[in-house]
Amino acid sequence: MVLLTCRNLYRVRQLRSQFPAKKSANSPMHGLIPYKHPVTHTTKYLNAGIEFRDCVKCVTIHYSEYDNSERQAEHKSMKELVDWNFTQLQYKNPDVQLLVLKNMLPSPFLTFFLDDGEKFHIDANGKSHIELLRYIQKIIGKPRELIEIENKAVMPNQANFGQGFARATLTDVQGQMPHSNRYMEFTEEARKQLQGRHHNINKRWGDQEDD
Repeated sequence: MVLLTCRNLYRVRQLRSQFPAKKSANSPMHGLIPYKHPVTHTTKYLNAGIEFRDCVKCVTIHYSEYDNSERQAEHKSMKELVDWNFTQLQYKNPDVQLLVLKNMLPSPFLTFFLDDGEKFHIDANGKSHIELLRYIQKIIGKPRELIEIENKAVMPNQANFGQGFARATLTDVQGQMPHSNRYMEFTEEARKQLQGRHHNINKRWGDQEDD
């Protein structure tokens, strides 16, 4: 039995060598998010992004890549903004068009196009990644207080039900079939009325004909 097992293992290894795996060694494991920075696609991370003011309609991001370390250091903050915060900006500003223009201009900057036709630029040269984010939030981002006021002003839809709403289930609405866990609160007559086989259909039609 030991010899047969060893032979089988040897044959399996031979077959595996003839049919190599399609996935490369650097491919991500099954179940992991296949992105450069997976944390940037989590809901908690996306909700922490900058929300632009309502007047912003389009944003273009300009940066370049150089072999020279000195020139590349000037564009480092903008490249980190694209790598770490671009998905946040897309998530928090679904009505704003975001474009990345790479290796087209020698200076790193952002251009904001407003709804009245005006535009302005934010220069990223000389700013670190954190400084650039704080500057964008200060110039064109919505303050946290304004976001809280807007969220409170939006009234919840009374037709919604579930976790976080006034009604947990649709059975709480008057006129709907009650939940089965409340049957014990009903009397015997009420339980019979909820079951279709106890309805006297002939009597109901007879009463309508008499009227």
